[in-house]
Amino acid sequence: MIWKVGEGDAYALLAALLREEGMESLPRIERLEGGKPWFPEHPRLHFSLSHSRGLSLCALGEAPLGADIEVTAPRSPGFPRYALSSREYAWFQSRGGRW
Repeated sequence: MIWKVGEGDAYALLAALLREEGMESLPRIERLEGGKPWFPEHPRLHFSLSHSRGLSLCALGEAPLGADIEVTAPRSPGFPRYALSSREYAWFQSRGGRW
């Protein structure tokens, strides 16, 4: 589920998804050693949050998962030559060379 919301609203999105699953409120959240958030009282319920430039993304499931969203900025015309290998650049050019 993706909503266009403020960056701080990823947890509101998580709460909405949990309500759809029958949970009345957001459970206590802690962070694992690497920083990943989890529900200690619901260890079999996994979630991942991401946000970028006003968009928030939340994934919720019964197995470990990850979600990432990124709004990309326009790139300079010379960026493909900088970022791509010679083979990738040739492929990119053969398809018109446009983003």
